[in-house]
Amino acid sequence: MDHHDPSARLDRRGRVAVGQAPDSLVRLGGVAELSDDYEIRRFPAASQGEAGYPDAESWVKAVAFGFHESMRTPEHVAKSLETYAADRRIFTGAYQTREVAPGSLPADVPVATFGTLRKTLNIGFGRLLETQLVTAVTVRTSHRRRGLLRRMMSEDLALAKDDGLAMAALTASEGSIYGRFGYGVASFERSVKVDTTARFRLNHHAVGTVDVADPGCFWTWRRSSSTVCTA
Repeated sequence: MDHHDPSARLDRRGRVAVGQAPDSLVRLGGVAELSDDYEIRRFPAASQGEAGYPDAESWVKAVAFGFHESMRTPEHVAKSLETYAADRRIFTGAYQTREVAPGSLPADVPVATFGTLRKTLNIGFGRLLETQLVTAVTVRTSHRRRGLLRRMMSEDLALAKDDGLAMAALTASEGSIYGRFGYGVASFERSVKVDTTARFRLNHHAVGTVDVADPGCFWTWRRSSSTVCTA
């Protein structure tokens, strides 16, 4: 059996239900039990033509639905999944196990999504720290307050901890949601717009000009202030 079988998934108790997941996806435990209405499945992103592509395609559809985005074309989905597969992203979804409501999305489209990938974070002084990056967190409005996000987040953080990762990071539009999982604000984003039309006046007359420097020249100057660079 393929060690990275894209059809691998986990049942509600965190056990492998179909196929064999990578080692880092199997070590689960100590998380709350879900009701019989849902099961959690975890699988790697897949490119078009691979066995796991239909599941990945349905997962991406759920993400777009969760963020109220327009329906993506098959070409867009294929290109996105090719990128996700290159990043070795892991998709987690909560799926309904009972009959879905009439007119709702089919059962193969998860009602909640959670994506992760591992990259390095620059922590200064030339050091890079491997970090668990979280993305595509959605819960369909009709399935909220049922522990789905807590289950997916708790399992994922437990896996990252077991693998020795000290940091998990995400960008959130509603940061207050994630404090209960141990996340805190690391950076703020702020924009300033300045009106530079005729109403804008400087207090002094600018003298001289500014141009873009050669990066190589800059580092040479940093090493020796007596160095003079010329065009």
